[in-house]
This record gives sequence, C-alpha cells and structure tokens, in this order.
Amino acid sequence: MGRLWQVQYRYYWQLVKYRFWLVTLSISVASCLVGTQLWGDICLNIVSKFFMGPTTVDLHQHEIVFPSLWLCYYLFPLIIVGNSFQVLWKQHVVQLLGYHFSKAHFGQLNLILVNLVAFLYTILGIGSMAMISCVNNTVPLRIGVLQGINAWLIWGLLVYAEVLLILLFQLLGNLINTALGLFGPTVLLVLTIYWDNRYNPLNLSVFQRASDLNMTTILVLVGSLLSLILSYYYYYYRYCEVY
Repeated sequence: MGRLWQVQYRYYWQLVKYRFWLVTLSISVASCLVGTQLWGDICLNIVSKFFMGPTTVDLHQHEIVFPSLWLCYYLFPLIIVGNSFQVLWKQHVVQLLGYHFSKAHFGQLNLILVNLVAFLYTILGIGSMAMISCVNNTVPLRIGVLQGINAWLIWGLLVYAEVLLILLFQLLGNLINTALGLFGPTVLLVLTIYWDNRYNPLNLSVFQRASDLNMTTILVLVGSLLSLILSYYYYYYRYCEVY
C-alpha cells in the first residue's frame, strides 16, 4: 500500500497542482480584498462576511442576498478535483494492477487523496483568513460561546468537513458521469442557500447558521460523511469499470 501511495500521490499531484494553486491563490486574494473592506469593522469579521448566507429569519422575510463568496468557496474544490481520479485510473490502472494491487486499494487511496485535498484547501483558505483578521482590527470571531483561537479551530473543522462532504458527493457522481459529479454538488449547495434545515448536512457551511451547532447537527454531518465514504468504497469496488 505504501508503494501504491508513493506512485499515485506523485501522479495525482501532477494532475491537480496547477488548479490547486490557482484556486488557493484566488481565495487568498479574495480574502485580502474582503479583509481590506472590513478594516476596523466592529460588526463583521472576514469569516462572517466570506461565509455569509441567509438565516431562517431572512428566508421567512424573503430578504435574501445571494452568497456569492460562500458559493465560490465551496465550488472551487470541485474544480480542483474535477475528473482527476478518472484520468488517474485510465492512465495507470494496467501498470499498477500488474503489481497486484486490488480495486479496494485504489478506492482506499482515492479517499485518502480527496481527504488531503480538502485538508490542504481548508488549511490554506482559513489560515489566510485568520492571518488577515489578526491585522485588520475587526471584531473577533465568535461561534456560540467560543471565540478567538477556539472559534477558529471549530470553524476550520466545520469547513474541512463540509468541503470533504462536497468532494465525496462529487466522487460518487463521477462514478456514474463526470457532469453529474459537478452538477449534483452544485445543486445541493444552491438548495442549501434556500433551505435552512438542521438535518441538512451542508447547513453548517453557512456561518450565520453555525450557532445551531449541537450534538444533533454534528451527528448529522459525521453520519453523512461516513455514509458517503462507505458508499464510495463499496460502489468503487463493485463498479469501477465505469472509469
């Protein structure tokens, strides 16, 4: 498995590195622009602005401002991954199967790689926002009773989980059709804008709804992640010929 990791990681990074750096650079530039606009603001900070979305009250009053920054942040990982796993499979499956690696090994490694993409994307994106917030003198980040570094850690974990969730939806869709892998998660994100429901696993991706963070919403999110991981592993093992 270690040998497969070394080979696949190198090939995979060659496939996605330009998209990854372009996207993360775009997020950093957008964060700088938003941070500059909010300089010294005592009501908003960069996270509440960047991940702003309609609340239940906004939806009931039909006062909805379309969250373009929020939507772009969660769509960009789909662009990074794209059809990279299909390309990886087609280019190297014969060679690697010759080393007696099974389809199960490929499925496991794909899940590890997509976790890595979600983790690095979150670290660089949220990390740049945290550094900017340290110098632009805005109101501290607060989630419920948490603030400061604890709030940043919780928000980073939530964003990582939501990005991973979206990428897992894409991986499952790609097993059927590449267009479905892109279109499906996009529809779910747009629906989330207009559907404030605690049982929607993407609900916590909107910062204003993170105040609903509790054991129920955490279990919904974690349960959704585990279900998608197991579904991908099972479907990939059975039907990876679609690649």
